[in-house]
Order: sequence, then structure tokens, then C-alpha cells
Amino acid sequence: YVRKVSIDDVRENGYSLVPPKYLMEDEAIPEGYVSYRVSDLISSVKAESVSLNETRGHILNPANLSKTAFAYEIESKTLNKDELKAVFSKMSEPFIAVSKVGALRPTLVQADTYSPVYFSNSIAAYKLDGEQVYLPLFLYELRRRSEALPEIGVTIRRISMKDVMELTLHFPATLDEQKSLYARLENQDKLAKARELGLEEIIASQKRDYINMLRSRKHDVDNWLGAAKT
Repeated sequence: YVRKVSIDDVRENGYSLVPPKYLMEDEAIPEGYVSYRVSDLISSVKAESVSLNETRGHILNPANLSKTAFAYEIESKTLNKDELKAVFSKMSEPFIAVSKVGALRPTLVQADTYSPVYFSNSIAAYKLDGEQVYLPLFLYELRRRSEALPEIGVTIRRISMKDVMELTLHFPATLDEQKSLYARLENQDKLAKARELGLEEIIASQKRDYINMLRSRKHDVDNWLGAAKT
């Protein structure tokens, strides 16, 4: 609740006195996990400029970025086409889009040369360096941990990417373990939403009906096989 900080600490934090910059603690590292700084996992991507012969294209806005942790990617062709502006940037390959306004909402955007994506300076583009982490799990953890960071700004509040890059994220040691963890987290999220909607009992009832149906069919097959043998 209370921490004494030096002038050097304040200087390293850009002379900001926002309490979470000083009071936030790193999470405990689970046994068997590996830790990475965000700055070791992603790097900014230099986007292309809009050429003079380009007049319309698929435009990405902060509102298009994923609103939920498990809808982690969007296809370029699902974005609305509109008139392009000279100030827009362009990406012709998959990239991680991050909002510079409000919450980061990191999202994988599937762009390519045939269907490029255009965006304003309210969005930053990054790429995942290396293959040591499972991208969907990385985006989930990046979103979860960044939500605890302090917002800066007055009129338009945002999260500083400098603070984000200094975060330490923890992952299971192997990609298979990371994929398994992500699948479990996604399943837990679905069950939690089902409980909120009062669907848990309906799901359990459907599961019981399905098991009973399988038992009934197995019984019929056993009888048929018995008759065939005789």
C-alpha cells in the first residue's frame, strides 16, 4: 500500500506519479513456466504508405479490434471498404494491431498482398518475434496483464506502450503445453458465460441426453452383433 521511491525511480517512469507504476507487483511464476519480457517477444513493424493510385481499401479502426479475449483475430475481408486518406498506413502481411486509444485490445489481423489493411495513427502494428510462445495465448496474456497498467493522458486516455514492453509474461515451457492451457482457458470462459446466461443446467441436460443416446445405440449394436454371431 505504501512505497518509498527515489528520484531515480520517478525519472525512469517518465516523471509520472501514477500509483500503479510503483505499487504493481509481478505475478508469481508457476512451476515449470518460462518468463519473457514483452519487448523480447514483439517488435514494431514499419507500415507502407498509401500510393497515389489507391483510392479505396479495407480500413481498420480501434473499434474493430477484438472486444473479447478469445476472439483474437480478424480477417481483412471482414473490414468495411472506404475511401483512403494520405495519412493512412498500410499492411500487406499478418500483424498484431494495438489501439493507441484506451485499452490496447491486441488483435491478430490477417492481411495479405491481395487484401491489404489500412489504418490511421490511432493503431500501432507489431509482429511476434520467434516461435517460443503460442500467439493466441500471448495475446490473451498481453490483454490480461495490460488491463492492470495505469492509463495516461487527460482528454484521450491510453496505456503507454513503454509500460507494456516492460511487462513480464509467464508461459508453460513448451508450445504443446501452451496450446493446452489456452484451450482450457477458452473452455472455462465458455462455461462462465453459460452460467451467466443460465445455460449451465441446459448444457448438463444435453450432455446427459447425449450419453444416454450413446448407451442406447451401443445396446442395440450389441444385440445386433449377438444375433449375427448366432
